[in-house]
Amino acid sequence: MKKRIRKPGLCFLAVLCLIWLSGCGGVHQELGQESTAPDFTVKLSGGESFTLSDAQGKVVLLNFWATWCSPCVEEMPALEKIYQEYGEQIEVLAVDCGEEKAVVDRFLKEKDYSFPVAYDENNEVSAKYPSDGIPYTLIIGKDGKVTETFTGSMGAEAQYKMYRRALKEAVAQ
Repeated sequence: MKKRIRKPGLCFLAVLCLIWLSGCGGVHQELGQESTAPDFTVKLSGGESFTLSDAQGKVVLLNFWATWCSPCVEEMPALEKIYQEYGEQIEVLAVDCGEEKAVVDRFLKEKDYSFPVAYDENNEVSAKYPSDGIPYTLIIGKDGKVTETFTGSMGAEAQYKMYRRALKEAVAQ
């Protein structure tokens, strides 16, 4: 007796594969280099707020991620390493895309990261930064313009090296 594959299950699997291949996100037009980074204010996991325009004069590494996105979670040690290495010299901010605060808090408690994490439960900030998927990371120069973007992850160590190179260039300008 042959087993039949149910079409709804197969379709669901196909959609999940497409999402995974695109870096855990949808298809959008990303911000280009030299675009002015849109301003926003977010609440951080530590209770304080962050406003992008207040960081003008500093280089910002802005990362969009989610707990359900395995490439996002895989690259988080790179963000922690950058944050520890650069300290007050740059701003590091990881914006969680569309998840409830409780989900993000549980994740952060389990992983014990020290870099700033923002809640974007309604995707208001994410909507200002469309991308082809997450993780999506932007390097924003001291002048508030995007100097480089990265979509997807090649693992923590590879991402660290790429981010570090881009940050060194942006800080030198």
